[in-house]
Amino acid sequence: MKYAWFPAWLTVLVAVLGCETPMRIEAPPLAGLRATQEDQINAVLNDVQRGLENRQLYRVLAHVSPNYRDGNGHTYDDLPPRFNALFERYRSIQIRRTRPRIFVLGDYAHAVETFGTNAEPRDTMEHSPLNIEGSVVVYFERVGNRWMITSWENP
Repeated sequence: MKYAWFPAWLTVLVAVLGCETPMRIEAPPLAGLRATQEDQINAVLNDVQRGLENRQLYRVLAHVSPNYRDGNGHTYDDLPPRFNALFERYRSIQIRRTRPRIFVLGDYAHAVETFGTNAEPRDTMEHSPLNIEGSVVVYFERVGNRWMITSWENP
């Protein structure tokens, strides 16, 4: 896969637009109750999905650690141009996910995601539509009271 360094459901959306609307990071699903670590991590993944589908680069990057480094050596600074390139190629992006399996060990965690992604190209003569299904492992570190993504890897 050309962008195997990034979760495939996110790969389709690997372009981030300037945020024209104010960024809003949503609360975990258990408003009013103390959310579990797993609920907090799931809320991060849900917000990343919404950010990608809505082409809001900074909404996605708000959840990525400055310490991000994937197995191919890409860092946090490499993400914006890659997101922008994909957003330029594809006009419509839809992501379907199942609830991830989340494993927490102290200040570190990982989530195994199963997904399906469809994307329609802006120029059908230059790019083909995407229809990708698969899984990815997303790694996290806790920074203060927030979970931040440190890497996306293929299982």
